[in-house]
Order: sequence, then C-alpha cells, then structure tokens
Amino acid sequence: MAPTHPHIIVDPSIPRAQAQAVRYEHLAGRRAQEMAGGGGEEVTLLGHWGSAFVLRARLALYLKGVPYTYIEEDLRSKSDLLLRSNPVHKAVPVLIHNGRPICESQVIVQYIDEVFVAGRGSTSSAFSLLPADPHERAVARFWAAYVDDEIGAPWDKAFRLGPTS
Repeated sequence: MAPTHPHIIVDPSIPRAQAQAVRYEHLAGRRAQEMAGGGGEEVTLLGHWGSAFVLRARLALYLKGVPYTYIEEDLRSKSDLLLRSNPVHKAVPVLIHNGRPICESQVIVQYIDEVFVAGRGSTSSAFSLLPADPHERAVARFWAAYVDDEIGAPWDKAFRLGPTS
C-alpha cells in the first residue's frame, strides 16, 4: 500500500511484484519545472526504505528540487531493472537519469550537484550541495566517507542480518 501524501502519486504501470513506483514532485520541483518550460529530464531512483545511502540520494534530489520517480526495491527479490542498472554490486541506491544509471550514494550526490545546476535548463535550485572551495569540498567528502565507514557500514550490516532471535 502506497503512503498517502499530497505530493505522492502511485505509478500503476509498474507491477507490485517488481517494485512500487512513487513519483515525488514536491512543490519547489514542480514550480521550477514549469518555469523551465517543462524540461525533458527523466530521473528515477531505485532504493529501499531502510537504507541510509538511499536517504542521502533522496535528500540531494529534494534539496536540488529535482522531481523524480522512486522505485522501492525488494532486496530479497531484486528487480531486473536493479540488476541491469547495477550489475557489479546489485545494490541500491541507483539513480537513472535519462536511461543512464549512476551507482553509489556519494557518486550520485556529486552527479546530482554537477548536473542539476540552475540556469542550464534544469529544474534545480541555484545552490550547490558541496562547497565551491576545493579544500572544503575535499573535507566534506572526507566526512561523508567517514560516516559511511563508521556509521553506515555497521548499520548496513545489521540491516542485512535482520532481527536476531
């Protein structure tokens, strides 16, 4: 059952057995798209509700004002789309932009920041997610990697193992 929210539209074209698609078009994204003349960007994020790495990608899309389709993956029965889009790790998140997949949450955030820049016909906001100064950007990347290693990895391991009896 899809969550009830005024900005969420269930996509009936995707069978529930594969994944449930939900279109997140928050107000800022819709306004920006209307001002940019509609835009032809197709953005899809494959994810799982319990993944902090997916949350990172979703937050970046939200902050940049990028409308996207979210497909909730069943990690015990991975969809063909996920397996084709990330054949190396077969894991979420995967961002698919105009048919081309991008994997790994930090890479996805950097991609979103570089591609969805205001003034280039995109629907994004005018600010950057990462600092403009190269040193500050490197420090931000260091802390993102630290969080992945020290917090994300144990969380992911615990999540994959599931509850203990």
